[in-house]
Amino acid sequence: MKRNKSTFRNKDKKNEDEKKKDSSGLGPSAEKRSHDSSVTPMASGAEPVAGNESHNSSVSDPNASRESPVAGKRSHISPSDMKRRQLKAMIMRMYARRGNSDEEDLDLEDLKLIEDDMLFAHHMDFMFHGSRHYKRDHSFTPTEKAVDIEQRKWELPLIVKPDLDNEITDWAEDMEVDCGVIETVPLYTLTVNEGEHEPQHHSILMMPRMLPEKLQDITQRQLLEKHSLNLVMIDTSASMYSLWAELYKGWNTYVAPVLKGRTALYTFGTNVRFRREGTQVKNDDFDNGDTNLTGALQKIADEVYTCREKFINVFLATDGNHNASKIEPDKVLDLLEAPPCKVVNMFVLGVGNYFPVKYSITLRSLLHNGNSSIPSLFWVVNPSDMQEQMASIGENISKITRGFELSQEGFLLPGTEAKTDFHLDECIYFPCGPEALQNLTITTGRHSGQLKLDVLCATPAILNKVFRHWNSILIQLHNSKKKLPGNAIPFMENLFKTSVDAFIQSAATSITARLDRKSLATPQTNFQTMMNKLRDVLTKESYGDEIELAENILSTTVGGGKYESKVLTLKGHTDEDYRKDCQEFLKVLTDNREAIDAQVVNSDDCCHILLTSTLSDLQDSAFQRLTEELNKFDFLKEFTISGVGVFIPMRDSITINPWSLSVQATLQQPFNVVSQKAMEFSANSKLVQGKNKEIQLKADDESTRFNAVIPVFPPEVASVMKHIVRTRLFAMCTTFAVLKNPHIIDFNVHFAALGVLWVRILHEYPTLPRPDHIKRRIQSIEATAKLYVNRPSYAKYWMILKQNTPQGLMTESTEVVDGKTIKCESLIKPMFILHLMRQQENIKMETMVRIVIMMLLEYTGRCLSQYKISENNAIPFTDFFSPELVGEEKRQQWRARYIDNLLINTDDNSKMHLQDFYTKEKAEKAAKKIAVLKMKKMKESKTINIRIDLDTERIAKLRNVIAAGDVSWATLRTYVGELDLPEETVQEVFSKESLTTYVVHALKYRNSRERLKNSLPSYQEALDMANSAVRYENKSLVSGDLLQQITKNITKSWLQEYASAHNDVVQPMTKEQIVAEAQQRGIKVTLDTFDQVYRHYRPSTGLVGNACLSHACPFYLKPDRTYNQHASTERLHIESSFPHAFHKAAYLHRQDTLPNALANLESGVYRPPRGPQAPLPHERVTELAPKMASLQIQYRTDY
Repeated sequence: MKRNKSTFRNKDKKNEDEKKKDSSGLGPSAEKRSHDSSVTPMASGAEPVAGNESHNSSVSDPNASRESPVAGKRSHISPSDMKRRQLKAMIMRMYARRGNSDEEDLDLEDLKLIEDDMLFAHHMDFMFHGSRHYKRDHSFTPTEKAVDIEQRKWELPLIVKPDLDNEITDWAEDMEVDCGVIETVPLYTLTVNEGEHEPQHHSILMMPRMLPEKLQDITQRQLLEKHSLNLVMIDTSASMYSLWAELYKGWNTYVAPVLKGRTALYTFGTNVRFRREGTQVKNDDFDNGDTNLTGALQKIADEVYTCREKFINVFLATDGNHNASKIEPDKVLDLLEAPPCKVVNMFVLGVGNYFPVKYSITLRSLLHNGNSSIPSLFWVVNPSDMQEQMASIGENISKITRGFELSQEGFLLPGTEAKTDFHLDECIYFPCGPEALQNLTITTGRHSGQLKLDVLCATPAILNKVFRHWNSILIQLHNSKKKLPGNAIPFMENLFKTSVDAFIQSAATSITARLDRKSLATPQTNFQTMMNKLRDVLTKESYGDEIELAENILSTTVGGGKYESKVLTLKGHTDEDYRKDCQEFLKVLTDNREAIDAQVVNSDDCCHILLTSTLSDLQDSAFQRLTEELNKFDFLKEFTISGVGVFIPMRDSITINPWSLSVQATLQQPFNVVSQKAMEFSANSKLVQGKNKEIQLKADDESTRFNAVIPVFPPEVASVMKHIVRTRLFAMCTTFAVLKNPHIIDFNVHFAALGVLWVRILHEYPTLPRPDHIKRRIQSIEATAKLYVNRPSYAKYWMILKQNTPQGLMTESTEVVDGKTIKCESLIKPMFILHLMRQQENIKMETMVRIVIMMLLEYTGRCLSQYKISENNAIPFTDFFSPELVGEEKRQQWRARYIDNLLINTDDNSKMHLQDFYTKEKAEKAAKKIAVLKMKKMKESKTINIRIDLDTERIAKLRNVIAAGDVSWATLRTYVGELDLPEETVQEVFSKESLTTYVVHALKYRNSRERLKNSLPSYQEALDMANSAVRYENKSLVSGDLLQQITKNITKSWLQEYASAHNDVVQPMTKEQIVAEAQQRGIKVTLDTFDQVYRHYRPSTGLVGNACLSHACPFYLKPDRTYNQHASTERLHIESSFPHAFHKAAYLHRQDTLPNALANLESGVYRPPRGPQAPLPHERVTELAPKMASLQIQYRTDY
């Protein structure tokens, strides 16, 4: 088999042309940079900045010791010098906002006060080491200031051409290897009939997941290793602490061993740090600190653009949004695009429920141009998911090869550009039938071979798999702001409809086919759900909850992550498995038949719509026919599961954590009991509405709306159902009744739903006595739940909760039982179990009190775990403990009062004279130095006294359904009140003093493990900590305002002298007059040298542009290049209605009447073009009338 030798040469030329074309768009100075692809921006003398330095430095950490993979050294800067430079940068930036651009050296010895503030900040950071909230706009540490200043300098680098593109890639004919027929691959075909038009033939080639053995070549492996870069960027901020061990162990176990080529490993907390060249992550790589996502993205861009490798695998793992500086990641993402001459594969690992979904997906969309079958996102929802996700990343790395070429052009997505180069595991679309693809060949390197095609019909299930690949590309194009194929979604819908129609027609004559026809409901539902979520992703401008975006992407694209793997758990649950479950259930039913048949079916306990119940179905002699004659899906619909009708917002996340269920409404009389069979019946009657597919039983009554049924048994029946509820078949039925998902079995969902429903009743009926039908409902819930509470998993959890309460309340504890860690997915779990167990055993009072206190603390902590965590200027302690400072306006008023009171008794005799400083800027600089000295003397009296008082109303509003469960403070109060604790104990645990300790501890430790393994402070300790924290949060703002006010007071005398000296209107002067006056004052100037000494003399108005002409000014007629700054003081800082162009107006209207001249001056038409054109106030113009008249006369006679 022969190859076209020009292929690689043409591609090289194309890449070169594209590179030249694209280089001009990489930055504002790109055209001025060198176009030598071997030179990086650093080589041209660019200053090292955040995200753009060589490997042997970290962002703003020039003294850090690193293993250096890059030749070259940086000049050594001592720690003390670096500290002073950072202090200078901080102070210069602090006053840059006020227009001071003077960059003369500051006397840093006079900044000892600021250094004292730094020491105080260090002390507070140590005391509140678990917090991530000391990031106010005006109180960054000097290091953070330096980071921010450096990040402002970052620019996107030029793309460096990979070395592989410079090597000879054509093979001599005698080196080419024809491998013959190499692999059998499935080719799915579909013919679409379009009315009178010719039938349209479509084919989809499913490439193998692994490279065929015949195409594997040691030279290819060596080439891939030589020209591959693995760029690893791992978040080591404080919030990653609880996951760090799982992360680095999972990485080292599943990912590190399969990496090929060079690996550059970075971490980012407050700073971006290069760790090493090597694949292993170490435990001590963890930094703590903030989340510098911007710096991480800059470093990723630098490495991808400037490295010499051809194949780049980028790994980004993070759990939180950027909060380390004011430069947002958008600024970097707006510049990025995939380098056309390199192959980039992006692996994005999101951790937890608060990771930056938008930034992660956008980065992946912009940079990824490699294998399209690599999932758009990997997501670790719980710590236990980490190993699974790392294993998935390792598996996907195996897909990464050099790529291959097909002998015929195809499409990764219909409507996009045709191509011949593809990757493993991709779905390749051809707009033709299989007969046109019979001689399809594949080539990689010097090996080529023919693919043997296994032609199959494209079923709906197969198309759903293909569409996930296409959806990934559509979402990538959308996030990259590239044009989408206009008919992509209609085309997929047309293909799917044709496939369904063909499947139904082929299934018309056989029993097996008829059964298959029923099974179409699942892929049809999956397709509609997938398309709806895809449209949502493509059309929704923004997501209030970014986790919804992550869930939509995971459920519509290739990979699918944890959700897909759990939702499709029962794909392997075959008919045989279902029959075994039925047999197990029938055996249990037979064993308990006598007890079940002995129960009396009460009409009040039956579904009020269909008048049946779970008990009545089990007593029916024909029950066995349900299991024998119906398939699994029909059985789930026909077997009556009776219980309480509820409305639950359906989210993908509840399939992972059923304890995060949120019951928002319950059915009341006369629909106390309903069933899932009634829901299916109502659904068939077209009463379904809304995105949650709720049923409304009465069209004019919204209180009859429900979409799920939580199974309950009457107290007198529950005990005989003990063995029934333990079967797999019943677990499947309860999962379907609650989650409406026929594909999964969740053995925890029933117990969790009972707990959530019980808490909802406490919320709806907080006072005693409750109505009789509610009492009956509670008794049924408790009786049903007790069938589960003694299960081994719950029994072990109760023992941990009772004996080691902190471990039992942690989101995921360090306690391991039977190889599994103990989890507290929601506070409803320990609340419900404690409530049930106190009815079964005698629990010591001190044990219950301890559990209650720890639950209240953990509830507070989970509600505050993400409170303002991504805000740079967050002041959480102030928000909760200082009501008088809540709100920016209140804080400003308080700071103003505090500073005024502080300055009243201050001896302020410092004066500045006009003759000592030519410009206001120089006067202010000197004033600042004096102010710093004054602040040193005022240090003892500068103690900030703020009244500390917990805002209990704000605490009462705390709520976090995902982390803490669907429970509120009010419901917790109701719950504790029903535990039969002494009233004084209840009052104490909810007192303001106790709440103070909960809130302080929760704000100090945002992580569940850290929070619960550390002891609660006493009330006085909590009060002191709150006081210190509030002072710390406001200290730098007060210090900055105080320094500004003292500086202003000192500068005031200079401004007063300046205003007095420049009070009169400047008189125009001829050259001769200026020379004569200047010579009398010792200024060396003659008429011959006049134009060299006095610049910009305007003979029409008699004014000069570089000297003051005010007679009373000590700088009268002294030329100075900074005269504009001298003159601007009057225009900008003293007189708000300065008469700009006053002399120009007088000159131009010297022959005009005074009223006309004043009218033109008032209109503002003579003001500078770049200045404000607003008219002058009439009163001000009237004041200037005599001076205007005088100038008119002078210009008429002398000019």
